[in-house]
Amino acid sequence: MSFFKKKLWLVFVLILAVTVIFAALSRMGKNPLSDAVNTVLTPIQSSVAKITQSLDNGFEYLSEMKGYKQKNEELVRENRELTAQLKDIDEYREENERLKRLLKISDEMAGSQTVAARVVAYDDDNWFTYITIDKGEKHGIEVSDAVVTADGLLGQIVEVGYNWAKISTVINPESSAGVRIVRNGEIGIAEGDVKLSKINRCRLGYLISNASVIAGDILETSGLGGIYPPGIKVGKITDVRKDNMGRLDYAEIEPFIDFNNLYEVVVITQWSLQSDMEESEAQQNVDNVENVG
Repeated sequence: MSFFKKKLWLVFVLILAVTVIFAALSRMGKNPLSDAVNTVLTPIQSSVAKITQSLDNGFEYLSEMKGYKQKNEELVRENRELTAQLKDIDEYREENERLKRLLKISDEMAGSQTVAARVVAYDDDNWFTYITIDKGEKHGIEVSDAVVTADGLLGQIVEVGYNWAKISTVINPESSAGVRIVRNGEIGIAEGDVKLSKINRCRLGYLISNASVIAGDILETSGLGGIYPPGIKVGKITDVRKDNMGRLDYAEIEPFIDFNNLYEVVVITQWSLQSDMEESEAQQNVDNVENVG
């Protein structure tokens, strides 16, 4: 028996003894013996009453604490449920925004045929060099089709199945794309690099020796090569490398694509450089007319 249990037992016996004594004295009426006993036992009775009250308060406190604990557990559970609901709402909102931006891309490519698809897998060796989507031959996708997101160029289709397709991204060492510098129109090639792919970047090469390239320059597809339509955002220059003679060697490109947050893409299954050129010429004619007026 523990010390606490022994103490409770002694208190119980003492209360019982005092109760019996007082019961006996109450029947004897007033006399010197009862006065003496009352004089001695009254402080004890007061102490016992205090102890009893303390025990009652203690049990009541424990009961209240148990209720508070249950209430706290309910509040914690409700808080978790509300947090999960808010997270779902935020995810739905983000998905809705992504789909709106994707729809905008499709609308901007009115003269092209496009297919929207979801990212379902990444390459085992390097997650972002090859990416698999959930659309394929069944949806009109073919090898060499260009792939974009709301942020810019992602890459091109290199393998197709009935209801899936694999994308080689712009950072893949085996990829390349004709690009132009928006600032001055100079042409080059964005190509993958083994070392740079580890940090989700690629390089700008095949530039003329006196090309003007500076950090911060924006790149877009040139349309040359027939794979990618012109005017698609590619990335920006983050570093310019020169050889021992001080001549331009290559520049480092940071793609606009956020590879860590890829969910949906747009595959351009058909586009016409001629129609793009016609639209550009039409716009130029409009500008000329406005200038003359």
